[in-house]
Amino acid sequence: MPPTALALKFFNLPDLSLLWLEKLLHLRTELVKKREIITKIKFGKKEIETDKVLVNLSKQTENYKKIKNIFNDRNNTLINVVMNPDKLSLSETRLIINRLTELNLSVYRIVINKYKKDFYINNIKKQFSNYKIKLLPLENTPLIGVEPLKNYLNKNKPSLF
Repeated sequence: MPPTALALKFFNLPDLSLLWLEKLLHLRTELVKKREIITKIKFGKKEIETDKVLVNLSKQTENYKKIKNIFNDRNNTLINVVMNPDKLSLSETRLIINRLTELNLSVYRIVINKYKKDFYINNIKKQFSNYKIKLLPLENTPLIGVEPLKNYLNKNKPSLF
């Protein structure tokens, strides 16, 4: 995931979009009703064509509802929060979890990146005792390119999954 603020905006997008769409649908519905009244006055019982904007807003609403359902379905979406073993990352991880909880989303596991043996891990495990915790050990060599990544994954596979 991208940095915290962007990730939280990403997960909040369906709720925020649905809020806007609900308001826009209400305004457009009112506009269509007024247009129908004017059309009936001018042209009598002439059939009124479907409002394309209203149809589009309805389709967008359905799409965002589907996205929201996918985010909320643990069979489709597992949120893993990745953090470094330091105080700033610990604080930011608490912030992320609290915000995701407000959005009715749950964290599946916390991945501790750049882990060094006994480095701040007891405090992290204590604060996040309700979550699965996975450790990604700090690698002394740069993980640049496919081969170094494959070697790292093969070496650390048991602790990753």
